Amino acid sequence: MRGLVLIWGKPCSYKCSLRRQVRGLPQTVRGGDGVDPESELAGSPQVCLADIHLATLPSSLDSNLGFRPNFELNMSENSELNEAGGDERVDLSDLEEGEAPCTNVAVVLRESQQMVEEGNASPRQEVHPPEGRALPYHHTTRHFTTFYKVRDWSLVITQLVLVIGDSNLSRIPRHKYPLVQIDSFLGAQIHHLKEILGKLDPCLTTQKVVLAVGLNDCLRNNQLGTMTKQFQLLLSCAKTVFPRAEIVVPVIQFSPQLQSKHRILMGKLNQALEESCKTLKGIAEDQFRVNQDLIHWTSETANKILHSWMSQLN
Repeated sequence: MRGLVLIWGKPCSYKCSLRRQVRGLPQTVRGGDGVDPESELAGSPQVCLADIHLATLPSSLDSNLGFRPNFELNMSENSELNEAGGDERVDLSDLEEGEAPCTNVAVVLRESQQMVEEGNASPRQEVHPPEGRALPYHHTTRHFTTFYKVRDWSLVITQLVLVIGDSNLSRIPRHKYPLVQIDSFLGAQIHHLKEILGKLDPCLTTQKVVLAVGLNDCLRNNQLGTMTKQFQLLLSCAKTVFPRAEIVVPVIQFSPQLQSKHRILMGKLNQALEESCKTLKGIAEDQFRVNQDLIHWTSETANKILHSWMSQLN
C-alpha cells in the first residue's frame, strides 16, 4: 500500500529514521534516497511516496490512523543508516509478525501515541510544520482607474487593519503582515475615498484605518481650503463606518524635484492634517526615492514606508 508523507524543509535525499511510538507498531523503519539535492526541487518542501506496510497497524485504527498526526523529522546527512544500505528492500514474505519493510520516510509519532491511548484522537488534528517556516506573503489589491470612479469603485473589508489610498500603495511589494489589508485605487483623490467608504455598512471589527491620499489633489492644484474640508468629510465618514477603529492619515511625502507650487501646497496640506487629525510620519528623506515621473515611489521606498507605518501603528 502506498503512503503519502509530507516532508518540510530539507530535500528527501537525506537519510531518515522512523520511530513509531504508537502501541503495537514496529519500532524502526529506515530507507534510502529520494530527490536529487542538485535538482530544482532540492531545498523545497517535498512529497515522498513511501512503501509502508500497514498490516501491522492495530485493528482499532483505519489505514490513515483515523487522524492526522504531528510528524517530527529526524534527518541527518551522516546518519548511521548510511552504513546499513538504505536502498535495500525487504521481501514481505520473509517478514515476521511485528516487522515492517524499509521506507524512504523519517517520522516520529509522539502525540499520536498519547491520542490513541487516551481514546480522544481528532480526525482534524493539524500537522504543524517545523519552526522557522516562512510566513505566507500578502499582496496589495489594485483597483484600476475608470471614468466612473464613484460608481465603479468598491471595497470589501477582510482584515483588522485597512490601508486605503491612491496608486502609490500599488508599489508596495509582497508583505508579511497577515492582518493588514491594502487597497490601492489608481488616480484616487480625497473625495473618492469618502464615496468608497460611504458604500460600506458599519464595521465593528476593524481596528485601524490608514487613509493614504491627497497627492493627486495637490497635483491637480486643488485649493487648500477645499482639500481640508474634503479631509474632514472623509474622516467623519471613516469614523461612522469604523466606529471602533483608530483613523490615521500619513503625511504626504514628495520629491524635492516637483514644481515649487506643488511642494508648497503639499507642505500646507500636511500642516493642516497634523493640526486636525492623527498622522503617520514618513521615512527619512535620504531614503525616499521616486521613479522618473517624480510621483510614484520605488518598490524599495514603498516597502520602507509600509514598515514605518506598521511600526507607528503598533
